[in-house]
Amino acid sequence: MIKKSLLNNRQIKFIAFALFVVIVVMINSCKNSGLLDSPPAFIQFTTGPQNNEVLFVDKVAFGWKGASSDYTFRYRILSIDGENFPSTYLDWTVFSKTMEVSLNNLDEGKFRIEVEGRSGSLTETIKREFSIDAVQGPSLLFFKTQTTLRVGLQDSIGIWMEDVDSLAAYSVVIVFDKSKVEFMGVRPGLYITQQKFKQIIVPDFADPDILNFVNTTGRIEIYTALLTDLGSYPNKSISGSGRILNLVFRGKARGTSGIEITSLSLKNPSRASIQFKPPKDGVIEVK
Repeated sequence: MIKKSLLNNRQIKFIAFALFVVIVVMINSCKNSGLLDSPPAFIQFTTGPQNNEVLFVDKVAFGWKGASSDYTFRYRILSIDGENFPSTYLDWTVFSKTMEVSLNNLDEGKFRIEVEGRSGSLTETIKREFSIDAVQGPSLLFFKTQTTLRVGLQDSIGIWMEDVDSLAAYSVVIVFDKSKVEFMGVRPGLYITQQKFKQIIVPDFADPDILNFVNTTGRIEIYTALLTDLGSYPNKSISGSGRILNLVFRGKARGTSGIEITSLSLKNPSRASIQFKPPKDGVIEVK
């Protein structure tokens, strides 16, 4: 009787241990599959650069998918400045079945793509940030490289300095298609105001005669210098990358206008020339 009772106790212990093992395996399986605390994403990126990856070309491609075939998607691109402030670079597209995008002629800087997926009443947005460093300076380029204008409406195109050291003054000649766009004037660049400098711009494009001459010739000639202010003292120049001037255009007729820097001179505080690489041209599409 004693031996039989002992055998039953062993069986009970074995069964209890087996049940414990099964429970542990089930818990680990649930955790690994994300059923407990990591539910699978309803939409996810399938291709494209990793988050915060730096690309040395001016193009990028992304792909994504939803958890089921009834999803529709839209996306937008945000530009993120040096203070991590986002602004619209490419506005939201319409919802569609599109699950990929390829972007070319991107500007220098940091960007964020946001993809929103919709299935019935369910919506979800995924995001990924990346940077473009396709231009190795020192040089100047247009921001945006490719700009879209509407006939009769205005927009600004920035002149962006890329990896320039000790810039105190510069002159630039820009040509455009006068039959497609009309030049409206200039505004100081955000990067210069952020560095607490004042900017002198010559000639005075508020003069109607000067504007008329520019739009008759399709040629903009600008001379500008930086002045040390109370906030920028004792610095006499700026370095790095950022927008140093804004050119304001208005759409005139449908079509495409190239915008090109044909002459450029960069100066440091000692008035010595700063060597630079050929500037990158831009495009204005008028719709």
